[in-house]
Order: sequence, then C-alpha cells, then structure tokens
Amino acid sequence: MSPAFTIRQLVATEEQKKSLAGLESITGLKAAEEALAKAFADDLFTATVNGKKEAGGDTTYVGPFWTTTVLCGLLGGEVYVAETADEEKKIVGCAVWFPPKHSMYDTKEEQDFVLGPLMSSFSPELQEWWGEKFLPQYDALNDATLGPGVKHASWHLQTIGVDPAYQRKGAARQFIDTVHRKAAAQGESLVTECAKEINVRVDNALHFDLVLSKAKVGVVEKPTTHDYQDTFVGVNGYLEFPMWVLRRGPKD
Repeated sequence: MSPAFTIRQLVATEEQKKSLAGLESITGLKAAEEALAKAFADDLFTATVNGKKEAGGDTTYVGPFWTTTVLCGLLGGEVYVAETADEEKKIVGCAVWFPPKHSMYDTKEEQDFVLGPLMSSFSPELQEWWGEKFLPQYDALNDATLGPGVKHASWHLQTIGVDPAYQRKGAARQFIDTVHRKAAAQGESLVTECAKEINVRVDNALHFDLVLSKAKVGVVEKPTTHDYQDTFVGVNGYLEFPMWVLRRGPKD
C-alpha cells in the first residue's frame, strides 16, 4: 500500500533568512501553521507555556506559538511537512528538527526574529517564568536523563504535529523515518520530549525509549511511566504538565 502522505522539506533561501518577512513568505508556512493549530488546539503544554489558565477555549494563540518553532527550524534546523498523496497535496502536519551541534534559539537570527518578539508578546510575569523556571528546568531534565551535552550532540525533534483528521495514518512514522535514515548513516541518535502520556506510547511504537533520570537508575527497580516524568508548574500555578525524555539510537 502506498503511503498516505509525501514528506517535503521546507527550505529558506539565504535571502529569506535575512528578515522575518522573508521567512513568512515561504510557501507552505501558513498551511503548516494551520495544521499545528489543529494538532495542539487543546494541548495542556501549549496553554501552560503561554500563561493561560486553561487549555481550550480561545486557541487563536496556538498556531502562531508553534510557528515560532518552525521559524527557528528554518533558520537553524530542518522543517518537514506532510502532504496528502493526492492531487490536492494538502499540508496536514509539520515536524521541526535540530541537527547535532544546533539547538533552538542558539543563533542570533532566531533570537532577533523569533525569541525576542515571542518574549515581548508575553507579560513580564510570564517572561520571568520562562527565563527563571521553564527553560532552566527543561535543560536540567535533559541533562539529568540523557547526560550533559547528549541532546546537543543528537538530532532533536522539537515539534511534531498532525491535523487530528489525518492522524493514525502514518505521518508521524514518515517524519521520524525521514530523519532517522540520515542520522543512522552518521551513527547519530534521535532525542525528543513529550508532554502527553499517550504520546509516550506513540513514540515507543516509533522505536523511542524513555530515559530515566540518572539519579533514579539503580534506585527504582521497576520504573513505571510516572517514574520517568518530570512535572512543570506554570506561572502562578494555574496549570501544570508532565514531560518525558525519549531517545532512539542509530540502530533502533
């Protein structure tokens, strides 16, 4: 049976990378934003990091928020979209990867065109939460599980989302396999995080394994899914979400 989707890379020209307007002119970017908006419409993580008091409701912020990761991917990583394998070629999903030695926000362009405007759109309180709580805890979780520097030396799946109407049809597997092939050829691993337990099972099916905090190795004899997670509490304690770190080796 032929795949239901074709995977295509979105690439920014050097001229487009010179400005936010140039990046936003890339064909397919708006369609990718719409797919991500649907994929994360009721997402607890998205609501929490945007300082919301609840998930759902007014979700007009969802697509623009996830598009910031796509813009970073165009500048310093790789961006792929899933298109229906018919004449319409509708974009129904998007994945953002950062290759070894690259991380989101680590270039001046990402900071100027993406991170700066994103932070400016937040309240001072939310900016402080990102800078003093969320990002430090996020980095500490990856170091505590994978080990210092391991994430930066691996292919990192920053974002993956598929329009719910097109889920469970193989798009996620195609996104993963596309990059795993090139990573495996270089002996490099894939790493990612997820903030929904159901996505842990999806990632397990795609050959990712949960990574336990080094402090728990040898202490927790038969770890459950709960033992692998860390919990992030949002600004003012309005919301909280779990997070797991997963890894897929080059031979997995």
